[in-house]
Amino acid sequence: MTQTLICLLTLLFSLSSPAMKGNAGFWQSSLAAEETQITLNQGSLINRVWDSRWAEGEQYSQPMGGSFSPEGALPINANVAIETRGLSDIPEVINNAQQGGVFSVTTDIPATLKTSIGGTEPELYIQPQYRQYLNLIEESRSTIPAGGHP
Repeated sequence: MTQTLICLLTLLFSLSSPAMKGNAGFWQSSLAAEETQITLNQGSLINRVWDSRWAEGEQYSQPMGGSFSPEGALPINANVAIETRGLSDIPEVINNAQQGGVFSVTTDIPATLKTSIGGTEPELYIQPQYRQYLNLIEESRSTIPAGGHP
């Protein structure tokens, strides 16, 4: 029950976050599976999860990749992130989702908003030339517990 309440509150806050501003109606529409171009506003908070072994090699998901979540909070556990973000469906990159952090957007940048491939949650794709405008908030950098299924 508590986990369900936390998930619902996270969803509520994520839909009202600056990164999703103006897009809440989009996610309730039948077009949600399609991609749309948005602008992430300066000050928006987004998050990313990556593999806890990332320093061991390129095959592991890294802190600064292209795919982010439009929420300003990390998932409750790694299994939730893997399932809802479709992370097990990317064969060329290993991601146990046991590390994560929140990023602040330092200037307005374009992004692609879509449903994650193999997942159920919104995903932001940020092109490499715009990732320099993302600042990892070091205090948010966390180890995410493996956890159970959602």
